[in-house]
Amino acid sequence: ELVHAGSYAAITELLWTGRGAELTEPLRSALQERNDIARAVRDLGRYGLARLEKASRRMSVHRLVQLVLREELVAHRHDDGLRNARRLLAAANPGYPDDRATWPRHAEIRSHVRAADLIHSDLDQRRTVMDHLRYIFNTGDFESCQALAEEIIEAWDRPVSDGGHGPDDHLTLLAYRRYADALRSLGDRRAVHFGRVAMDRMRESLGERDEYTLGAVMGVAADLRIVGDFAAARELDDRNLQLHYELLGQGHPSTLRAMNSVAINHRWAGNFQGAYDLDVEEDQ
Repeated sequence: ELVHAGSYAAITELLWTGRGAELTEPLRSALQERNDIARAVRDLGRYGLARLEKASRRMSVHRLVQLVLREELVAHRHDDGLRNARRLLAAANPGYPDDRATWPRHAEIRSHVRAADLIHSDLDQRRTVMDHLRYIFNTGDFESCQALAEEIIEAWDRPVSDGGHGPDDHLTLLAYRRYADALRSLGDRRAVHFGRVAMDRMRESLGERDEYTLGAVMGVAADLRIVGDFAAARELDDRNLQLHYELLGQGHPSTLRAMNSVAINHRWAGNFQGAYDLDVEEDQ
């Protein structure tokens, strides 16, 4: 079985973009010239370490080759290789997964997230995992988002003494929120529980005025509407919108989403004029 890493151009661009990471030699020097990167990719094919498909201009590496390379590397070189891969991916991470312009790069990083075990890495690399989680949610792959969120929560939501990041780690709490988002999109009623876990723990550790908390509140309000608790949803949304006005201002994208959530509550309550007024305000 072959594992496709992507097109020549995309792989070369990924390496070029990540060249500024803190890498060991000789990799660091090898990535400082585009021609050297392209030559290295060609050499992988020439030495039989990868298959270069001229028609599709894609490169693939057989699983057996990957296994042999991992087994043959002595301990310190294996560790260096893993650190280099993680640092390179973090440096190449475009961030902003809500911006479709970043999706091609996120797509190239996708196949490496588990291979480099980014879940068990340091803070910058964990942010890359969270950006990837948001990216796959945005593409509509809710099943993969749910599965990855479960892996993240299992690894991170532990005491520091047990290899986790403790109960107040903001990325762990964000992972719970993304998990609830994926469950909600899949029609899974467990979203209510996990959304509340994210919201309550964010309120306790980050405060109700933190942007992560504001986003979590909107998710819980949506879950409450789904289960028919419209009064509780409206109470959450009204307070949340007021906080958005105070902290982010009326034209901020998150504020507009909060306004839309309140407008939905008005429509459910039969207050169509109130919903209309908010919808018009959003458009201005």
